[in-house]
Amino acid sequence: MDMVGSTCGVGGLIGPIAAAFVLTLVKSIMILKGVDQNWAQVIQGTLIVLVVMIGGLALRQRGKHP
Repeated sequence: MDMVGSTCGVGGLIGPIAAAFVLTLVKSIMILKGVDQNWAQVIQGTLIVLVVMIGGLALRQRGKHP
């Protein structure tokens, strides 16, 4: 069975905590503004996908041009 090493990851604890806070805040604000809860969840998921894609592109660029 393959195990993931603890030194393979990059990043800290503050980023994911801040991201979770911001996503919760954005969803709450949308619901308070009258956006349907289902659409708020779709928008929240879209934001997650966009942020992950942008992060991956940034890492790829950094890898090509150190």
